[in-house]
Amino acid sequence: MSEAKHTREPWAAFFYEKERTWGVRNLLFAVANCVEQGDEEDEANAHLIAAAPDLLAALRLARGYVLEYACGKLDDPRIVRIDAAIAKATNATT
Repeated sequence: MSEAKHTREPWAAFFYEKERTWGVRNLLFAVANCVEQGDEEDEANAHLIAAAPDLLAALRLARGYVLEYACGKLDDPRIVRIDAAIAKATNATT
């Protein structure tokens, strides 16, 4: 698996009081601003995006356990699905 090319964590969700919108930033700068669709949905989107690096790391860790459980079978449907999600998150081809 290749090294991450995304903005380094930690990421955090934050609320722009002036614009009344939710966004995501790391310690240095804003990574994304969620389109205003209602505070509750914007907040949920911001928290999900902010958790993306942690989710990717957890998925990579879980892959090893699932692969062991699947006796090393790379064509196991669980491994195929995990690999597809990692590829989508990292813009890689499977």
